Amino acid sequence: NTGSLNVSNCGSLLSPSGKYVWHATGIYLDTLSNVNGCDSVITVSLTVMNNDTNVSVQSCHTYTSPSGKFVWNQSGTYLDTVLNVNGCDSVVNINLTILTVHTKVLQSNYTLTAKATGATYQWINCDSKSIIVGETDSTFTATTSGSYAVEIKKNDCVDTSACFEISIVGIAQNSAENFKIYPNPNNGSF
Repeated sequence: NTGSLNVSNCGSLLSPSGKYVWHATGIYLDTLSNVNGCDSVITVSLTVMNNDTNVSVQSCHTYTSPSGKFVWNQSGTYLDTVLNVNGCDSVVNINLTILTVHTKVLQSNYTLTAKATGATYQWINCDSKSIIVGETDSTFTATTSGSYAVEIKKNDCVDTSACFEISIVGIAQNSAENFKIYPNPNNGSF
């Protein structure tokens, strides 16, 4: 006797005779014996519906796994298990690269310099929490006292530096022609 069987399964399949375990999609032969001692050959067409996949992902700061069960903040290789469209478990092998934005800023007197390269910059006033219009270079020179930071965008990731306090102090310069000293002559007191 011969027969055939079409099977779709989420994982491995134990053959009808119990002699084999099949793990991959394919066509298999199995031999069954009935109570009278007669053998029957059965052809099994097996479709394994697991969708195990490998993916490479880049993310800013953190990444949430496809199942939503994990949040990772470091580059590495991770595994996640999700249900596929057939209701079967699928293993996703994730090669994750976490992108970071270099937010280091150097201060020299009234000048701040962002150390990130190949990025775009927007300087902000930390006190008023507002952007400083036109200040989009890696270097910013303050003209008034205040607290300043830079928003840096690179590889579609955005981060903001720490705020830096700048105190502009000094004596205003005045032209000598604006002063009148009297009484002139005097006894040493003006």
